[in-house]
Amino acid sequence: MALTGTKKRVRLKMRKKFLEVYKDQRCNAGQTRQILGLGRHTFERWMERYPKFAAAVLEIEEAMIEDVEVVLADNAIAGKQRAIEFFLLNRKRERYRNTQRSEISGIDGGPITYKEILYEDPKSPEAPPQQEIKNAVEEEKNGSRDSTAL
Repeated sequence: MALTGTKKRVRLKMRKKFLEVYKDQRCNAGQTRQILGLGRHTFERWMERYPKFAAAVLEIEEAMIEDVEVVLADNAIAGKQRAIEFFLLNRKRERYRNTQRSEISGIDGGPITYKEILYEDPKSPEAPPQQEIKNAVEEEKNGSRDSTAL
């Protein structure tokens, strides 16, 4: 397409060419700009200044989404597991949502217990010796519950 004529006409032809290439490039604006030698700011400016251009871009994107949805539905009907999961999770989220529930409890389903041992530096003279820490852990394992319940 020869881009000759007034600046306004050239810009209009450039935007039309952009839309053609954008559709061919499957809505990849970066590739389209690179093919046409346009900067990112030019595209953004066109989207802000020309509502018809912005509407045409959105229309091309919606058409592509519809095409992809058709392929997704075909794959789900063909029994492709991932397509089925994706389709159901996104179409009927309230029914097929993927949730997991975890419950954390203490020994035999009881409350969680803990023993607080505070010190800043293990090499500090105020820090309890490692053996004292090991003994406290062993006491807890053996059932000597001297800890605070949550």
